[in-house]
Amino acid sequence: NSFKSNRLRASVFGLVFFTFHFSPFTSNAQITIGTSDMPQAGHIYNLTSPSAGATVDFSSTGANYTWDFSSLDSNTVTPDTFISNTQLPLIYIVSFLTSNLAEHANGSGVNLGLSFAMTDVYNVYKNSGSSFKQSGFAGSIQGTQIPVIYNPADEIYQFPLNYNNSFVTNSAYTFQLPTIASFSQARVRTTTVDGWGKLILPGGLMYDVIRVKSD
Repeated sequence: NSFKSNRLRASVFGLVFFTFHFSPFTSNAQITIGTSDMPQAGHIYNLTSPSAGATVDFSSTGANYTWDFSSLDSNTVTPDTFISNTQLPLIYIVSFLTSNLAEHANGSGVNLGLSFAMTDVYNVYKNSGSSFKQSGFAGSIQGTQIPVIYNPADEIYQFPLNYNNSFVTNSAYTFQLPTIASFSQARVRTTTVDGWGKLILPGGLMYDVIRVKSD
């Protein structure tokens, strides 16, 4: 499957474009992003990454701007699988009772700086009418299933999401591996919707978009 909804999310080098497909004869318009535009359980979203060394302009932005990325090629396509929180292993369901969405992460796992990694990783989210937050993550470490809860949760988007919106949020987590090590992280996230306009992709695809920058 690819995206089922009419709005798509395209991630390019750490920037996120929320997009609305339009025909060449449709006028540009600012779009508003809400809870229904977030990933949905039961869908696989194919994330396409360009080759390294792309020469397109990623820095320019603003109102009624056109991002022409039509010269990008497709280097890798990675399936991004979302499931309902109720489909998680039982220990994760109990740990994330107020969450409602999970992403089965791809890749080699979470590097812990040790001789082993956290594998079979899930990122857990709560999608509500006011925000999209990461509640935490979970995975297996040497055969033991370990949930890691963010406190506070990582608020990624606030709704409705419109051009010129800006917000700052905090998140943190701590977990321990008895007799081995403890791990913690604190994060300050600054999110700004710094542009709107038209996104042009390879194959003549064009979208009305807002651009979201998160540091």
